[in-house]
Amino acid sequence: NWFLLGAVSDILGMVGDTLVSTRNSIAYNNPLWFLTALFCLESIYYLLRRFLSSKVLLVLAVLCLSVLGFRTSGSPILPWTFDSAMYFLVFYAIGNLMKEKSLDGKGPDLIRQLMVFAVVLVGVRQIWELFVFEVGFLTSGLTYIGRYFLYAVGPGMFGIAVYALVSQWLGRTKWPKAGLSYLGRNSLIIMALHYPLFYLFDLVNNLTLGLPPSNGLGLLKTAVALCLLVPVIGL
Repeated sequence: NWFLLGAVSDILGMVGDTLVSTRNSIAYNNPLWFLTALFCLESIYYLLRRFLSSKVLLVLAVLCLSVLGFRTSGSPILPWTFDSAMYFLVFYAIGNLMKEKSLDGKGPDLIRQLMVFAVVLVGVRQIWELFVFEVGFLTSGLTYIGRYFLYAVGPGMFGIAVYALVSQWLGRTKWPKAGLSYLGRNSLIIMALHYPLFYLFDLVNNLTLGLPPSNGLGLLKTAVALCLLVPVIGL
């Protein structure tokens, strides 16, 4: 009876964690929280585009919500990880703007502008750490808005710009372009199902080979998971 009650309690706890879907709280498949956060993010952006005809107002609204999400993130974590959805809204908006500009033939110009802006922010951060503090990554002297731009938006934009440049370069060749397109089209399936396969890989490794954690093992684990997911993607 106690075992049955314990099992029922565990199942109800798993169902509750899934429905609330807060960041890093779904023990049996942790990445699932990202799906609800992504749904919230896309819904916010859709409503903003639906009711704000001016791009200036859209950018201001995105920045305000993103700063609010950054300020309140994790204190506490909101249901469906709504705080993270607000924070990452700025990067989602940048991606959509880049797509629109690419369709207009202005994608390369926007990427260069994004890279320049990101380099300036990262440079300001490095100067701040070098001359204001003797030890890096101390941010107590900055307001949260300063931390938002120097430690979140700057590196994030730099990463987006680098990714876009690499994608453009790889897009000129056949096989890398096909591989990236395949992964992009099926990224949600891969994200939602890779975690149980990682757990299974670690279990088999611990019972057989006993290989220690390493970057090489991580790449092998990722490759095995992707290969196992190909039949699932094809369903």
